[in-house]
Amino acid sequence: MVAMIHVRRERTGFRDLAWSLHTRLYGWDAPHLDIDRVLYTRESPVAIVEDRNEHGMLYDKGKSNIKVLSRLGQRFALPTFFHRYASDFRWHTIAPMNQIAKMFPPDRGFNEKLTDTENCVWEYRVRGQTITEVEASRIMAHQRDNSADKPIHDMLLLPRDSCFARKQALARLTAAERIALYADLKEVMAETAT
Repeated sequence: MVAMIHVRRERTGFRDLAWSLHTRLYGWDAPHLDIDRVLYTRESPVAIVEDRNEHGMLYDKGKSNIKVLSRLGQRFALPTFFHRYASDFRWHTIAPMNQIAKMFPPDRGFNEKLTDTENCVWEYRVRGQTITEVEASRIMAHQRDNSADKPIHDMLLLPRDSCFARKQALARLTAAERIALYADLKEVMAETAT
């Protein structure tokens, strides 16, 4: 019997760890980034959103990935936002990452804590739609009642766990060391599966 190896968590979320590590072999001069979300309506993109959990890195205009996302938004005339959220989704903050984004402030303003409902209202507005907080609450309750927030195949992405220090230590390993560690773990998992 062959052990099924599922996609593994990476330090920043849930990705195909093998691919993520493999692309690092391309070298320092082959940088790339993922785009967290593209808001769209009627099959047309309307905004780029960089999402960060409250325990993730802070917004830093000087970081290369932030500059790239901002410039990508400018090039295609898309507002680009930095969205920070609480692990339990009690609050959200929005920061503009380019000039276009400054045209879409949340009702409380940029960098102010929004409730989950207020964030929902703001995202609809960015898409060119208007809803009230009552409507947003109803939409969210309906989606929750229909299990839209439940995992598929019993996998749910949760914020960083208490193993943060171990994850930071793993992040300091070189790509080759991580691949070797992954191979060792795969071998151990295969042995324990039999």
